[in-house]
Amino acid sequence: DQPRSRGLGDVYKRQDLILAVNDGGIVTSLDAKTGEQLNKGRLKKGTAKYYASPVGTADRVIFADIKGVVSVVSREAKWKTIQTIELNEPVFATPAIASDQLFIRTTSTLYCFGQS
Repeated sequence: DQPRSRGLGDVYKRQDLILAVNDGGIVTSLDAKTGEQLNKGRLKKGTAKYYASPVGTADRVIFADIKGVVSVVSREAKWKTIQTIELNEPVFATPAIASDQLFIRTTSTLYCFGQS
């Protein structure tokens, strides 16, 4: 088993902001142009390893850890947790967003969140 980097981990970039999560649920926000760290903190839940890449919308970023904890945070330098969803099943696949719906696949179930 190869150790993972203790760097930024998985990143999401949109416009001038980068949000990154590493194993343990540490979220770091960076200025995309300068690389300056703007904020850093730990998610309240979602503190396992992250294999799924983060996805986002104009105002939110979604992180899913391998224990099935999905954290939705605001897409801003001083990010805040908006919602936490506990699926109670492992998540290894990157979530997908389509037609204002969020799709998350666990090891046994495909979930769809949003309005139909």
